[in-house]
Amino acid sequence: MTGNTLFAEENALLTGNYSQSFGLGFECELIQRAAKAQIIKYLPKLTEELQNIWNHRDKEFEEFMGEAHTKLEIPKVEKENIRAGIECMSLIEAPLERWPSILVYARNGTPYTIQEDQFSTESFTLDIEILCSIGPVKEKEVHNKEGLALMEELDSQIQRLSDAVYLCIQKDKTLSGSVGQIEKPPKVTTSLPWARKESATATGETFIFQGKQLDFQVQKISY
Repeated sequence: MTGNTLFAEENALLTGNYSQSFGLGFECELIQRAAKAQIIKYLPKLTEELQNIWNHRDKEFEEFMGEAHTKLEIPKVEKENIRAGIECMSLIEAPLERWPSILVYARNGTPYTIQEDQFSTESFTLDIEILCSIGPVKEKEVHNKEGLALMEELDSQIQRLSDAVYLCIQKDKTLSGSVGQIEKPPKVTTSLPWARKESATATGETFIFQGKQLDFQVQKISY
């Protein structure tokens, strides 16, 4: 590997080596790119592993409840739906092919109270949004038996997919060396489910949507 060690090498994005956590400036873009790359790298395998675990858990629970077995699939996220630097995808107008999505962004920071003379230390928020949908369902059934069953399934999907995303970040808490460390476990926020028509023109079939957000605090040291 050649080049200035203060910069990410061209081939480092998915190899897990940004050399060191000292940056030239805040490098929020580098942080969110590193997180995106880490999710792309590990999500397929972790999703598969969690799917196998939950297949056994679901079967055991359904047997205990005396219910028929229903296989719940963790959503597969297309690579083009994992985005860095986007925090405002329209929940009203985004087409169905944008779901499920994972949005990664790092923007806001707070300086450490105690600073060293040689470098600056900042605590940045790394936000990861996980967005899922399910359907179709008849509009009049959204809050009846059919719709409630779909909301329950959607909850399972977003919970399990979010766990997989979290485990991707845990694979390397330095995010390929782009940060010093993850300071503490993330704050977790989940939206209420909401329903809308398939089209932004309020036509077509009705689908149910839900989002979950993981807010990590990461340490960034810069000159």
